[in-house]
Amino acid sequence: MNHTTKKPRVSIVIPTYNRGDLIGDTIRSIQDQNFTDYEVIIVDDGSADNTHQICEDCASKDVRFTYVGGDTKNRGPGYCRNIGARMSHGEFLIFLDSDDLLFPHTLADRVELMEQHPDLDFMVFLGEFFMREPGDRGLLWNIPTSTDPLVRFVGDDTPWQTTGPIWKRDAYERTGLWDENIVGCDDQDFHARALMAGLRYKFIGKIDYAIRGAVDQRDQLGMVLSKKIGIMSQVARIKNLCETDFNFELEKLRTVQKMMAGSLLLRCYQMLEFHSDKEAAEEIWKIVRKYRLISFFTYCLGCLWVSKYRSFVGDIAAYVLNCLGSDDFLLKNRAVLGTIPTSCLQEDPYDGRFHRQPSFVSSAAVRKGLMRYLMAKLRLRAA
Repeated sequence: MNHTTKKPRVSIVIPTYNRGDLIGDTIRSIQDQNFTDYEVIIVDDGSADNTHQICEDCASKDVRFTYVGGDTKNRGPGYCRNIGARMSHGEFLIFLDSDDLLFPHTLADRVELMEQHPDLDFMVFLGEFFMREPGDRGLLWNIPTSTDPLVRFVGDDTPWQTTGPIWKRDAYERTGLWDENIVGCDDQDFHARALMAGLRYKFIGKIDYAIRGAVDQRDQLGMVLSKKIGIMSQVARIKNLCETDFNFELEKLRTVQKMMAGSLLLRCYQMLEFHSDKEAAEEIWKIVRKYRLISFFTYCLGCLWVSKYRSFVGDIAAYVLNCLGSDDFLLKNRAVLGTIPTSCLQEDPYDGRFHRQPSFVSSAAVRKGLMRYLMAKLRLRAA
């Protein structure tokens, strides 16, 4: 480990896990900054590849870098970010993922803008999505819309990614620690808490960092969210939101409640589709009724769909849900977990709409039309 005596202006915290092939690029993107008053704390989450060699070599040559390794357990990025934040000394904090890149002007521009707006607690910048090299996709992670960012976070439509904000230290501390029990999408929880805490922020329409997509079919987030522990951690995140006082007017509160119900419906789908665990899906769906997030009729349709999943009756229930459910309830879902879970990748340009999803209906015939499906069943029986 390295420790500098002078407090830096900016602390960059990087959690990493098995990124030996990519973290070198991330480190170089920091060293190429035209702003030098920073420290970097890299916290290894139990990597089994050569990540430690690359990071230790960097820390031995550049005193601004500190590497924290030696823990063989994989605890998640939230755990690593908490360690790094506690060790940091900077006036400002940035959380960078270990496969993403900063542009050369990132730190200088962010610090200058924060100095120009001392009344703000944090600022949010835009990230460019790329696969191999910045610019190869021409897509942004997401863009501001007219919808309240807190509402978007609740509805699984992430307004900004982890590296987007630069935080004043006291503002970060008022938000609280990263929730180490949330496996995947812990940034949704953290940023939602910052907004609920009333922190003052500004969206800056400037692209100053690059977010790498899955490399060689490797999508760690998708793999995590398809596991039971990942699904249930998302259920816990939504349940925490259910117990939150949003202080919204009635109409916006109803919208948020429908989105939370839709998120739970998605987790039921994931539990059924990936693990064939009907009992767990039923328990997840009961949360919807406990907090009275939707009408009793819609709740009953969901119960029928879960209990009769991939059957004729279950498909009918899912079809009715898709026909009668609002756009808020049938929020954009992540049924295909092999892709980056961001809205903007589905449209160019992204327009901020939620989308009805037919994925809860297992039969293609039902998706194309219920009457045609019924007629096909009758013809089959007659034959």
